[in-house]
Amino acid sequence: MSEPYVIKMPQLSDTMTEGVVVSWEKNIGDEIKRGDIVATVETDKAVMDRSG
Repeated sequence: MSEPYVIKMPQLSDTMTEGVVVSWEKNIGDEIKRGDIVATVETDKAVMDRSG
C-alpha cells in the first residue's frame, strides 16, 4: 500500500477558513492521478470539487 498523501484545500477567500467534505469520489486503494477529482467540499460560500 502507498504512503498517505495530504491534499491541501486552498483558501479561496480571506474569510474562508474551513470546509466540510460532502462526498469522497475515490475509494481506498483507487489509483489517483494529478487532476483527478477526489472529493467534493462545501464551504460557507460554495460547493466545489477538489482534485489531487
